[in-house]
Amino acid sequence: MRRVRIALLQMRVEDGDPDSNISRMLPYTETAGRAEADLLVLPELWSIGYMGVEEHAEPLESCTPCRIMAEVAEEHGMYVAGTVPLREEDGIRNSLLLYSPTGDLVARYDKIHLFPLFQEHHVFKPGSSLVVVDTRIGRIGFMICFDQRFPELARKLGLMGAELVLLPSAWGKPRLEQWRFTLRSRAAENQYFVAAVNRWGPCKTIPVEFAGHSAVADPWGDTVVEAGFGEILLLADIDIDEVAKARRKLPLHRLRREDVYRLE
Repeated sequence: MRRVRIALLQMRVEDGDPDSNISRMLPYTETAGRAEADLLVLPELWSIGYMGVEEHAEPLESCTPCRIMAEVAEEHGMYVAGTVPLREEDGIRNSLLLYSPTGDLVARYDKIHLFPLFQEHHVFKPGSSLVVVDTRIGRIGFMICFDQRFPELARKLGLMGAELVLLPSAWGKPRLEQWRFTLRSRAAENQYFVAAVNRWGPCKTIPVEFAGHSAVADPWGDTVVEAGFGEILLLADIDIDEVAKARRKLPLHRLRREDVYRLE
């Protein structure tokens, strides 16, 4: 049995106010540390929201929210993941970073699919590479919010050996039921755990309320835990070995018929 305790921080994000968001986040990290979480996942753009991205985006080497995540990881001896706007020569990317319990950066994934309803393509450059990384708690893959609407991406992560996929999001309340069934579907289709943490509350720059309902789904698509509305640190205990058990019992990857449905 490979037990992993996941902490999902479903928080209200103050758009354009990184100091406030960092102050809001830090007490929850203490709670996650006391709960002996192995992994803490923060929602999409947890430090800035959708206001002031161009003003506050920084290079990775001098990124303040990145430094905070690294310090939290090292202080509490847990993995910490969250997305931040990173500035590069050709533009800004919405980047999901994973820090190890020693505070080292072990993986970076840049959001591939930019959400048209929020006009993300006017602010961000899309990523172009999928990422799966080996860690001491399992083999972890990455998606960000709108990415989960693309089953091809989720399937490729499974074929790359992902056992747990992290899904930080800022998903609107009008599409709540789509959020709930899509994350369970991705878990069931690919027989891995999905740890999906969503922002909650209103937004200053976009006329939408974020839906909350952060959740963890297991390799059968069943819900392990799910939040409702409101700010909460949600804890879930999972057994990573359940992935291999599910794939042995129902070997979906081996039974695929690409000779029939491969797209030319």
